[in-house]
Amino acid sequence: MIAKATAKGKSFQGIVNYLFKGRLAQRGQQEKQAKVLCASPDLELPYNHEDEVGISRLIKNFTQQTKHHKGYQPDRAYVGHHILSFSQDDIRLLNPEDVNAIVEQYIQDSGLQDTQYIAVSHEDTD
Repeated sequence: MIAKATAKGKSFQGIVNYLFKGRLAQRGQQEKQAKVLCASPDLELPYNHEDEVGISRLIKNFTQQTKHHKGYQPDRAYVGHHILSFSQDDIRLLNPEDVNAIVEQYIQDSGLQDTQYIAVSHEDTD
């Protein structure tokens, strides 16, 4: 497994749309096969990767919560993006419960448990 924290972003809309729909025009929702693995309990999650209303609601949840943050500054970056990448060999050995446990442990070890988070799996790359 490889873990990587990318540079902070400013747009929840951008990251949530990327997670569920992808960035490239030729990459559609069906191909990305986004699935929610786990999330903080205070988020309203979309039913699936095709739930446009749910995806919009999730973006709104993240944005509203951020604006209630003590010391909120509109120009500050509040969006984080961490990537956990498993090799095909790893995935063959892990069941979905194992992957969820690894994600939850990563969230704890990274100190993210007190923030809003969502973990989404993709199956569009090796």
